[in-house]
Amino acid sequence: MSERSHFEDENRALALSAFTLVKSLMNALEKKGVLSGGEVDDVVEETLVALEYRHQDTATDLARRIIEAIAVMRSGHLPGQPPRGLV
Repeated sequence: MSERSHFEDENRALALSAFTLVKSLMNALEKKGVLSGGEVDDVVEETLVALEYRHQDTATDLARRIIEAIAVMRSGHLPGQPPRGLV
């Protein structure tokens, strides 16, 4: 079994920190009423589209998969109800 490289660990750590920061910011804006649930979904969708048209290196692929997971999780909530926590 091969050992994971520090480069892969750094990519995962960077992706997780970016995800946590952005998700926390989206949650705060949604709670304050600055963004509605639909607007947050639009932000997630726009981010996903932007990542799909970039060169798909390992870090970008990881970021795209994280955004896809957010979109899938958010689509699982019922209209009129707050989305389930992601972090």
